[in-house]
Amino acid sequence: AKAYTTLVRPILEYSSTVWDGSLTQTQATKLEAVQRRAARTVYNIPRTDHHTSTSQLINKLNWETLDSRREWRRLGLFRAIHFGEVATDMTESIQIHPYSSSTRRHDQQYLIPHCNTDIHKKSFFISTAKLWNNLCSVSSLLVGPVAGWRFQYYGEDLITSYWREAENGIRDWRIAGTFNRRSDYPSSK
Repeated sequence: AKAYTTLVRPILEYSSTVWDGSLTQTQATKLEAVQRRAARTVYNIPRTDHHTSTSQLINKLNWETLDSRREWRRLGLFRAIHFGEVATDMTESIQIHPYSSSTRRHDQQYLIPHCNTDIHKKSFFISTAKLWNNLCSVSSLLVGPVAGWRFQYYGEDLITSYWREAENGIRDWRIAGTFNRRSDYPSSK
C-alpha cells in the first residue's frame, strides 16, 4: 500500500490541476483502474477473482478515489488563487459575483460565463469555479489566511503541504494554517 501511495499515485496525479478538466470519462476510468489493480495487489487477489469488490478493498485501505483527490487539489489551488496566495490573475477568465442573492450559498461566488466550446467549459477556472460555487457556506476552504499564519512549509507548496496534512487526518485549512514548526505536526501513522 505504501509503495502505491508514495511511488505510483504521485505519478498519476502529477499536475492534475492542469489536465483534470480535459480528462475524458474513458481516461478517468483507466486511471481509476490503476488504483483498483493496486488494491488487488496489496491484498494479493488475482484479477480472475470476480467475487471480491475492489471498491471495498479501496475503502479498507482508506484510499479516496483519484477523481475526488483531483477535485480537492483543484479546489485547493483555486482557493490559493482566490485569496492571493498564488500570483495568478483570473479576472480575465471569471469574475466574483457582485452580490449574493441567495441565503443558502456562500458570499464568495463567481459568475460563470457562457461557454461555447467544451474546451472552455472544462478549463481550470470555469470548471473549478463551478465546484467552488457549490461549496457549502461553512466550508473551511472559504476561510482566508489570517495574518501570521504560514501556508508554506520547508520548501513545499501549498497543495503539497495540504495533502501531507490531509494524510495525517488534518482536513481543515484553518487548522492546517496554524502549524509552523515540524514538531507541531501529528506523528505519521
